[in-house]
Amino acid sequence: MGIRRALTAALVAAALAGSGVVGAATAEAASPAVSWNDCTSTGGYVVPWGPGTYMCNGGKYGGAPITSM
Repeated sequence: MGIRRALTAALVAAALAGSGVVGAATAEAASPAVSWNDCTSTGGYVVPWGPGTYMCNGGKYGGAPITSM
């Protein structure tokens, strides 16, 4: 019975450690901020996202925030 508990504890620890690695990899995969020209020259178009905020839609940088006009 002690072996089962130790094995279960090890599996739970490995699962929790694995989920932390997945979260870190997801955070690094965020879209880079691009300029208005970068967005439109690669097949995308700029859409307003909020007050003073724009987002590239489509093209190579689809989903990336626009940093400058």
